[in-house]
Amino acid sequence: MFERLAVDMPQARFVWVDVEEHDALLGDLDIENFPTLLLLDAQRRPCFAGTVLPHADTLQRMCQAAFQGDFAPIADIAWQEVVSGLPDA
Repeated sequence: MFERLAVDMPQARFVWVDVEEHDALLGDLDIENFPTLLLLDAQRRPCFAGTVLPHADTLQRMCQAAFQGDFAPIADIAWQEVVSGLPDA
């Protein structure tokens, strides 16, 4: 699903983070529900963090909304720290 969306949305970057392998990246966050999705806006600010069913159309609409600034940035510093730990590539 991410591969298709990456082709359809070249302005977006999709990164899979295995919470068991990258637990240090998550710091104090405790991910209990899967899949948990973290969306960033065009300025790389976290603007959505939550469980989403794996439906490509829903994910595409959510990504577009994030890029358009339709979600307010998340104030929780823990999610901001996750973003700073993500690879830039």
